[in-house]
Amino acid sequence: MATSARISPSGRRQAKAYELFLGLHIRHVDNEFYGVPFFLEGWQREHIWQPLLGCGRMEKGRFIRHFRRGLIGIPRNGGKSDIAAGLLLTIANMEPVHNGEYGIIASSKKQSDKTFGKIKAMVLQDPDLSAAWEVLTNVIRHRETGALIMVFPFSEALAQGYHFNACIIEELHVHKSTAILDAVISGQKAITNALTLVITTAGPRREGPLWDTLARWRADPKAYVYWLGAEDHEDISDRDVWRRVTPMSWITMADLEDQFASTSRRSFERYTLNRFPLTGDASKALTPRQIARCVKRPSEFDFEQPFVLGIDGAQSGDAFALIAAQIHDDGPHFREWVFDTPPEDTGFYDLVQIEQLIAEIHAKHHPLIVIDPARLLLMAQHLEQSYGVPLVALPQTNAAMCPATSLMQNAVRGGHAHLGGCPKLAEHLGNAVLLDRGQFGERYGSEGKGASKQRIDAAVAGAIALYALETQDIAPSFAETGGVYTIQL
Repeated sequence: MATSARISPSGRRQAKAYELFLGLHIRHVDNEFYGVPFFLEGWQREHIWQPLLGCGRMEKGRFIRHFRRGLIGIPRNGGKSDIAAGLLLTIANMEPVHNGEYGIIASSKKQSDKTFGKIKAMVLQDPDLSAAWEVLTNVIRHRETGALIMVFPFSEALAQGYHFNACIIEELHVHKSTAILDAVISGQKAITNALTLVITTAGPRREGPLWDTLARWRADPKAYVYWLGAEDHEDISDRDVWRRVTPMSWITMADLEDQFASTSRRSFERYTLNRFPLTGDASKALTPRQIARCVKRPSEFDFEQPFVLGIDGAQSGDAFALIAAQIHDDGPHFREWVFDTPPEDTGFYDLVQIEQLIAEIHAKHHPLIVIDPARLLLMAQHLEQSYGVPLVALPQTNAAMCPATSLMQNAVRGGHAHLGGCPKLAEHLGNAVLLDRGQFGERYGSEGKGASKQRIDAAVAGAIALYALETQDIAPSFAETGGVYTIQL
C-alpha cells in the first residue's frame, strides 16, 4: 500500500542522478555483501527512491521535492538501516548546504552506534567521500561546507536542538509519543527540500505514535506512505502473501518457512509480514498442543552428566523455581523443584530450606548454577558465603532473556523438549505470554496482577538454564574437574 506519487520527467531524471551517485560511491558494509556497490532493487526504486526524491517540480532551475515527510514500513531484515544510511548520504552529498544538518535518530544507544558505524564505513570505503568528509568520534563533518552527519538514540531534547535538512527516524513504535517526530518537523519549516523520513517495522499494538502517525500521514498531501505488509483480511499462512510482502532478493522462501515454523504466529505476523497484530498486546507463548506433545516425551535426566540449574522466583507472591536442564542428542531434558504454595501463617517461602536444597544439589552433582543476584541478592550471598556454592550471575536483562526465551520457545515448538515428569514447568510455560522488547526480540511475561497473576517462574528458570547451556562450555563433566567454574555471563 503506497501513497499515489506522480513523477514528472524532470523528477525521474533527478531520482536517476541520485541513484547513479548511490551506485558509484556507496557500498554495502554487512557480512557477505561488504564492498558490493549499493544498487537498488526494483521494489526499493519504485516505492521508496523515486517517490521521495523524484516527485516534485523544477522551480528557478532547482528541483523542489513534493514530499517533506515520508513513512516507510518494511519487514524485519528488509534492509531498513541500509536504505536509511544510503539515502541520507546521497542527499547530504547531492544537495550540499553550508552548515547543513543530517541526522538519523535510532531506536536505542546500541542501534545508534551500529548505524553510525555503518555510515562511517560507507564513507571510508569510497575515496571521494573520505576526501570530502572528515570522520570524527561522534559526527561526520564535510570539510568544505561544515555540514554534519549525526546518528544518536532518540531524545526529544536533542532533536529540538537541531534544524535537520534531512532526518530519518527509525522504529517509531518504540517512542512513547510523537514529541521527537514533532520536534524534528517543527525545526524544518524554513528549510527548502527538508525531509523527515520514518522507517520502521510494525508495532506491537494498534495504538501509539506509529499507529497514529500512519493514519494521519495517509491523509496528508505532503506525506508519502509506503507500507509493505500483509493486509488485515489475509491469512498469515498463505505463501503467496509471504512472497508479496518479502520482495527482497536476499530472503528466500526457505527462510520464510523457517521463521514460520520457529516463531509464534504473532511474531511472524508482526516481524516477517509487517502487520500490526490483530490480537491484543500479549499472546500466549505456546499452544496447549505444543506443550502436550513435549509432556509426552519422558525426561531421562542423568545426574551423572553435566547440567545447568536455573533459579527464579521471589520470597512471596510468585512461585520459586529450580529447573535443571541437560542436552541429549534428542533435545533438552529437564528436572524441576518448584515451590508455589507458601505457608498460610507467613505467606513467605522458607528460603533457608530452598538454600539447603540448592547446596545439596551442588554437593552431590556440581552443576553450573545460574541466578540473577539483583532479584535474589540475599540468597546469592548466603549460597556463596554460608554454603560455599559458586554461582553464575545472569542479570535478567532483555539482552539475555530474549535469546533465552527464544531457545525455550524453539525447543518446545519443535517438539524437542522433554517435559515428562515436569508438570509445573509445563504449567508455567502454558501461562507465559510473549512481551515485545524491540530490537532484542521477545521475552516471557505474565498476565494478571496480584492473586490473579499467572506464574511463569519455572518457564523463566528453564529458559535461563538453556541459555547458560548454549553460552557456556560445560565439558568435561564437573565431577572430572573437581569443582564448578564461576563465570559472569
